[in-house]
Amino acid sequence: YSITGGYVYNGNGLPEYRGKYIYGDYVTGNIWALEYDGSFTSNELIASTSYSISTFGLDESGEIYFTDYTGGRIYKFNSNPTPVSPALVEEIEFKLEQNYPNPFNPSTTIDYSLPVVERLHAMSLHTVLTIYNILGSEITTLVDEYQPPGNYSVSFDASNLPSGIYYYRLSSGLYSEMRKMILLK
Repeated sequence: YSITGGYVYNGNGLPEYRGKYIYGDYVTGNIWALEYDGSFTSNELIASTSYSISTFGLDESGEIYFTDYTGGRIYKFNSNPTPVSPALVEEIEFKLEQNYPNPFNPSTTIDYSLPVVERLHAMSLHTVLTIYNILGSEITTLVDEYQPPGNYSVSFDASNLPSGIYYYRLSSGLYSEMRKMILLK
C-alpha cells in the first residue's frame, strides 16, 4: 500500500460523502471515505479503480479531483456514483470545441473547457485565445487572462474582416490546440 492524502469533501455532487476525508492508494487504486467526529467512526471503500492515484485536488465548489500517475490524466468524482465502482470518476480534459455556426457571417461562438490541474486547488491558468488569418498573421486576441477551471464561451465578431479561412488557437498551461473556421459574407 502507498496511501495518497486527500481532502475533506465539501462539494454538493455527492452529499453522502460531505464532511468525510477522501483519500486513495497509489498501488491498489482504491479510494476511501474516512469519517471522523472526534474519534474514529468509519472508513468506507467507495471506489476500486485501476488508476495509480498520485494526488488529489479541489475546485472552487469543493468537488474532489485526482490524478492517475501512470495514465497522466485528471479525474473527477461524478454526481451519480455507484459505490465501489470505477464509474465513480469521470475524466476531465482540456477541450477546444469547433466554433458554431461554421461557416459564419459575421459572428461565431467558440467554446472551451479548462480542468483542475493536479496538485493545485482551483489553480487559474494563463489562457490565451487568438484568431489568425490563413497566412498565420494574428488578427486579434479574444482572451488573455488567468482563468480558473470551468467551461467558457467567447463570441467573435468578424464584420470588419473579408471572407476566408481563419484559425483560432487556445493555449492554457501546457495545452495548446488550433481549429479552422470559415467566414462567408
